[in-house]
Amino acid sequence: INFILVIVTSLICIWGIMDNNILATKYGALLKFTPILYILDIFEVLSGNISVRLASSINIFFVLIVCLVWSLIMMFLSTYIFAKRDFD
Repeated sequence: INFILVIVTSLICIWGIMDNNILATKYGALLKFTPILYILDIFEVLSGNISVRLASSINIFFVLIVCLVWSLIMMFLSTYIFAKRDFD
């Protein structure tokens, strides 16, 4: 059922919200939590038009902070998990 919800949400976002700037600004907070648009429309992401169209607050500093936090979490988890293992 989760797969069906993802497909339906992505189709609604692509057909309904992407073309309408009023809906994009109204549901902008919801769209920040749905990365489907950023996965499916690669050329819009690379050109930066998707950020302008969705009135997104994602900028280079936000991306760098997310990457740094993600790296630190993964390093901590890998150190914690593999420190307990004996690979002999």
